[in-house]
Amino acid sequence: MLKIKNSKGYSVEYMIKFVGILKLKLNVNQLMHELEVLL
Repeated sequence: MLKIKNSKGYSVEYMIKFVGILKLKLNVNQLMHELEVLL
């Protein structure tokens, strides 16, 4: 369960983690695509 508080610090930390996960997924998708091209 995610607990969203009114404190800005927590919100910023949550956003940074969320963006990090999105970038990680994009990087994985790009790597998979490059592997498919090589194969």
